[in-house]
Amino acid sequence: MKNKSIVLIIVFILSLFKVGYAQRKSDMGIGKVDLYTVILLHPSMIDFNPEIQAFSVQRDAYSMKKAEDEQNNNKEEVLKLEKQIKVIKSRIIEEDKKFMNKMDNLTKQHYDELSDLATGPAAMSEVEYKKKKDKEESEYFSKISHLNGEISIIEEQLNKLNKFSYYSDYTTPNETEKRIDAIINEVNTYIRRIAEQKGISVVLNSGYKRMMKQYAANKREGSGFIANAQSFGSIFKTPVNYSDLSEDTLALKGYYESINSRINSWLTDGAFILERKINYLANCDIIMGGQDLTGEVLSSLYKAYKLDSNISHAIIQNVISY
Repeated sequence: MKNKSIVLIIVFILSLFKVGYAQRKSDMGIGKVDLYTVILLHPSMIDFNPEIQAFSVQRDAYSMKKAEDEQNNNKEEVLKLEKQIKVIKSRIIEEDKKFMNKMDNLTKQHYDELSDLATGPAAMSEVEYKKKKDKEESEYFSKISHLNGEISIIEEQLNKLNKFSYYSDYTTPNETEKRIDAIINEVNTYIRRIAEQKGISVVLNSGYKRMMKQYAANKREGSGFIANAQSFGSIFKTPVNYSDLSEDTLALKGYYESINSRINSWLTDGAFILERKINYLANCDIIMGGQDLTGEVLSSLYKAYKLDSNISHAIIQNVISY
């Protein structure tokens, strides 16, 4: 019996070692990248002007023509969207008038009926009036809510079009978007390549929460687009004589402190610099790998609670594609 107990203890200890080893082995397959910071410090961002929110560019005649065409199309789109908003606002005014007329007629009809009814029927008429009134109000508010929703969507498009200006020696909003997309794609390519070299199967984004906190904080403070950021490119484009710095310890220290200050400033306002991609970065907690078990967990829960399988399936499909 004693020997059996010893064997069980040994097995238990070995199992702990096995679990610990498996955990360490599993951890080796997981990596982390601060995607937000890597994108901000990508070499191509050297040409990005945080105040103009565009990349500096040298244009030939063809490129200039394309930029002018985009600007003209942008103006046309703004006018088109503004016209759509006016139309919807007119519809809201019409719905307001129709609703008020309906309510006036309904109320008049109700009080006309009341004068000819005894107490009992009058009470029933009151209930019927309330039902009709609630129905009209429900339909009205539903329509108004839908129309206001349409306006919100159009206003969001308008804000996006109006937010960024056009400058002849800087990328247009469309060109800027494409350049940032290219930077993100290149960063992801390097992440995958390095992860594969190290045998890492899952890479987590370690910077998205900090980015969202900074974005929310700057929004609350109402600091506008760029509060502190200096150009990342100014670090590389400022002439420096290293031989002179190497002979002056204080100057060398000041130089690197200046770099640190500019980088900190750049990263602090990074959420605004990358505002075009804020939704992508906020939802990019896993950069690569990993298996999403959300659907399976919900399915198991719904089965355990014996919920309608068709409704459950519809909910799960919606969540997966959300």
